[in-house]
Amino acid sequence: RRFPLAKILFFPAIVQGNDAPSSLIKSIEKANLDGRSNVIIIARGGGSIEDLSCFNDESLARAIYNSKIPIISGVGHEADFTICDFVSSFRAPTPTGAAVAATPNKEDLFNEININEKKLKQYLQQKIFEKEKSLNLISNRYGLKNFKEKFNQLNKEIDKLEKHLDLLSPKRKIEQHETNVNQALSSLKKSYKRILENKDENIQNIIDKLILLNPLNIMSKGYTVVFQDNKIVTRKSSLNDSSFVLKFYDGEIKAKEVKE
Repeated sequence: RRFPLAKILFFPAIVQGNDAPSSLIKSIEKANLDGRSNVIIIARGGGSIEDLSCFNDESLARAIYNSKIPIISGVGHEADFTICDFVSSFRAPTPTGAAVAATPNKEDLFNEININEKKLKQYLQQKIFEKEKSLNLISNRYGLKNFKEKFNQLNKEIDKLEKHLDLLSPKRKIEQHETNVNQALSSLKKSYKRILENKDENIQNIIDKLILLNPLNIMSKGYTVVFQDNKIVTRKSSLNDSSFVLKFYDGEIKAKEVKE
């Protein structure tokens, strides 16, 4: 009824007679080994001094003192005192009192939760108010009002820098040099081609002229050439009395001038 969330674990023990101390000690040790308990209640109802004498046992007192888990003593009635009460973490007047001491009252707990809830709401409202005030002050600053404009300006500057870096990059320079070299090679090829074409044209003109001036071509039309002493004779007066050679297009003959 006081605290419905509480879970109760029972470790039964003999609470009267000669075997009671060892039984209580074993239960305390089991509770410590189990490890699930936040607090241990050692208790029994009222009785005579002889009935409660097992709670004055030295070994039990040492076991209670050495327990890693806090122990509440609720032995007998309020007027009853045993050594167990003095070595426990807390002494309750009765077993019921021990249960009350070990648990909070749910009504008190609800009241405390409500109080803390109100305090938390007030704290959060105050914090929200302070943060809104700070946010308004910050948002009204010149820098933030013009944030979008500055952001766009910075983006433009970044784009310019990226382009500049791209132009300065080794890869970009190599590509530019390759382009320049390719253009130079193309221009050089065109120049050589024009030079070769001009040379070919000049050679052809010379060949045509040589063909026209070739004596054999002239001789093929019926002309002959006079040789005497291996020299061309161009005038009749240059001939002497010896023989001479007449060269035709297709051969030659020896001849001699016949005087009348």
